[in-house]
Amino acid sequence: MLRSKMKHSINGGQFTAKGREKIEQICEKAAVLFSEKGYQEATLADVAKAAGITKAGIYHYFTTKEELLFFILHSYMTGVLEKAKGNFSAKATPKEKLRRFIMDHIKYLDENLHESRLIINQWHNLAPEYRDTIRMQQRAYVDLLKRGIEDLQGNRGNRGKDADDIRLTAYILMSLCNAPYNWYRAGGKFSPERIAEEIYRIFMAAF
Repeated sequence: MLRSKMKHSINGGQFTAKGREKIEQICEKAAVLFSEKGYQEATLADVAKAAGITKAGIYHYFTTKEELLFFILHSYMTGVLEKAKGNFSAKATPKEKLRRFIMDHIKYLDENLHESRLIINQWHNLAPEYRDTIRMQQRAYVDLLKRGIEDLQGNRGNRGKDADDIRLTAYILMSLCNAPYNWYRAGGKFSPERIAEEIYRIFMAAF
C-alpha cells in the first residue's frame, strides 16, 4: 500500500488543470536532473530552480524527492503499458504485433529518454512499497510480451516450448530492446525506426 502522505493520486486528480501542468513541468525537469546529475546528487532545490519555482512550491506537489522519482517512473510505466496493451489487442498477425511492440518500445525511449534511463538505473532508490508497484508494472509489461511470443510460436506450430523457455525468450528480447538506453542519442546517426527494425531482424533470425 502506498504511503498515505502522498499528496496526490498518480494522475494528479485532486489538482486543477494548471496544477497538473505544473506537476508535468516539475517531472520533466526532475527527470533530466536525475538522469544527468544522478538521483542521489540532485536535490529538490535543484529541481525547483530548473522548474522556475520555489522549493516550497515543490512541496505543494511532492512531499519528498523519492515521491517525485516514484511519480516519474510510475507515469512512465503507465504510458508504456498502455501502448503495449493497445498493440497486442489490435487486429494484426503475431509477427506484426511483435514488430510493433519493438518499434513502440524504442520510440518511447526516444520520446522519454531521461525517464527511460531512470527506469533502468534509478528505480532501486525507491522504498520497498514504491519498488513493488513499479515491479508489478514491469512484470505486466513482460507478461504482455510473453503472450505475444506464445502467439507467434503457435502461429508457427511450435507449441512445444514450456513456460520457462517463453520467459527466457521474453527476457532476451527485452535485453535487446533495453540495450540502446546506454548509448542512444536523440538525433544521432541511428534513428529509432532503424534501431527497432534491426532488433526485430536479429530476434526473428534467431527465433
